[in-house]
This record gives sequence, structure tokens and C-alpha cells, in this order.
Amino acid sequence: MLRTRSLRKRLERLERRRGTRASDAGRSALVRQLLDLSDGERHLEVVWHSQGHYTFQEAPGTGPRLKDFGKFDSVVCLSPFEVDF
Repeated sequence: MLRTRSLRKRLERLERRRGTRASDAGRSALVRQLLDLSDGERHLEVVWHSQGHYTFQEAPGTGPRLKDFGKFDSVVCLSPFEVDF
């Protein structure tokens, strides 16, 4: 929880400096990557979305990739070590 507050505070500071808000930006995506180290195919599943902000989780097997969901202004990919599922 502390990490989330710290990240939010830094983001708000950057937004004030730029004179924008994240909610005013275009579409954004957060991708939670798999820990699986195999080289098999992977696809994305939508975990959450609201007003142009999407959270995806990688899953094994064939299926849609990020480009299949359209264009995003910003994309952040996090490993399992960087985020708690």
C-alpha cells in the first residue's frame, strides 16, 4: 500500500509540473506480465477498464495481443516482482 501512495504522489507531482491530469490523457494500459519463463505463446486478458484506462494480465496460449485492443498513449509493463497480484 505504501508503494501505491508513493507512486500516486510522484505521478501527481509530475502532472502538476506538466499541467495535465492522467484522466485528461488518452488511453493508457497497465500490463501484468507472467512469471512463467517458457517461450510459449502468450495473450492478454482484460482485468479492468474504465474511461480509457485498461489493466491487462498476460495468460498462456493464443489470443489477442496489445495491438489488437487499439492504440494506447501510454503502456506500462510490470513483472510479478514489481506488483502484488
